[in-house]
Amino acid sequence: MSGVFFHRLWMTVAALAALACVVAAWAEERRECAARTRQGALLAGERTGGRPRPLPELAALARRWGQPTAVCAAGWFLVGGVPGACAGAAAALGLWRWRRTRPARDQVGGQAVLGRQRAIPTPW
Repeated sequence: MSGVFFHRLWMTVAALAALACVVAAWAEERRECAARTRQGALLAGERTGGRPRPLPELAALARRWGQPTAVCAAGWFLVGGVPGACAGAAAALGLWRWRRTRPARDQVGGQAVLGRQRAIPTPW
């Protein structure tokens, strides 16, 4: 067994340990949020909000640029180097153009979607 094998092994173990730490921190945050919500409901007699919502501008920015950035990073990771960055950028540009030409979700369907839905039979 060479040194490369042990390096890959411990890098995999380190990546899994980092992932386990992130999952544990996320679970702890969820438990704390649920406890705060229950405590607020018990003490105030009303339901209080759990965690504060992120800034709407930040959510819109992440929604707009998150997928093209991830596609570019995936191309760079899968192909590697400068050619991978170029392939990822080309795929991100294609995704951006495809999403720009698609109609919005609420504009698609309309009456056609309503026509395809079946009416639920009532017993009376």
